Amino acid sequence: MTDKDLKVFIDIICHYFEKTTRHAPELKEPVIELNQFRLLDYTGFIKISGNNQGWVYISMPKGMLLDVLNCMGESLSDRSILLDSVGEIVSIITSNAREHFGAQFQISVPVTSAGKENAPISHEMPRFLLPFSWREHQAYVGIALLA
Repeated sequence: MTDKDLKVFIDIICHYFEKTTRHAPELKEPVIELNQFRLLDYTGFIKISGNNQGWVYISMPKGMLLDVLNCMGESLSDRSILLDSVGEIVSIITSNAREHFGAQFQISVPVTSAGKENAPISHEMPRFLLPFSWREHQAYVGIALLA
């Protein structure tokens, strides 16, 4: 994963929130995460295959997900809606990344979780973590890709 590749994900995150909610996120410094996952209330994971193998995920608190849905005009907030929504967000992020990485960047259907349930990613797999804030909320996009 190069700086240019990370910049692609940063730009996609910014564009998604600006377009969907009309509020730009504030990206923090990317970090490398080696062991513990920083999972929040709702997380969507996408498995990547092709020339790159691994996962991309987004994890956010429930309040943030509710605020994003509210910005989109959605008033329902049951658990299944929230899980579907976090899965849709990670799908959009990875689909847009595919435009940069090309057809060899193959994405799966999302896997979602509520709470700090087990992540489908091996704890041994190093991850780039892109922390960001949106309004008063803190969230993460994780990128665990092997070339």
